[in-house]
Amino acid sequence: AGIVYTPMDVVKERLQTQHVLGASGAGNYKHFVNAYQTILAKEGVRGLFRGYWASNFTWWPWNIIYFVSYEHGRNTAAIAYGLGPGNKSELPPWVSSGCATAAAVAATIATNPIDLAKTRLQTLRVDTHGAASTASTAAAAVTTQATGATTATGSGPAASGAAGAGVIGAGRVGAA
Repeated sequence: AGIVYTPMDVVKERLQTQHVLGASGAGNYKHFVNAYQTILAKEGVRGLFRGYWASNFTWWPWNIIYFVSYEHGRNTAAIAYGLGPGNKSELPPWVSSGCATAAAVAATIATNPIDLAKTRLQTLRVDTHGAASTASTAAAAVTTQATGATTATGSGPAASGAAGAGVIGAGRVGAA
């Protein structure tokens, strides 16, 4: 799935951040196909897969946290309803939906710093030799300072959800 998803995610992130990071040497994309073709021409296939492993390192813990939290929530709800932990299937649908929502929120909050680092990797423009674009790197630094967005260590307002006015660090919940 990552082989299909990662190039689409890279293009989406580049389109979302192009006006913040600036077009000087970084690409001025008109639409999805244009962005895909430009990245492929300037950075090669490697550019489309930038952040592939970071994406996996985001989704693996997200899934673990989600499923553990979801099952624990359903067990707790079953006990609270007097059904016992073995009878989770008898919970009303709205309770299971509430457990799923709470689990997704917990997993998203826990993995947001990793997701932000992945987004930063995906939006970094590089040339075909693997060198980071000076304009891209400088613009990212200025944007980070101006918006107060978090660093890859997870500190700053974006770690708690501000995410640099919704541009840098677009997460899974509510992301465009």
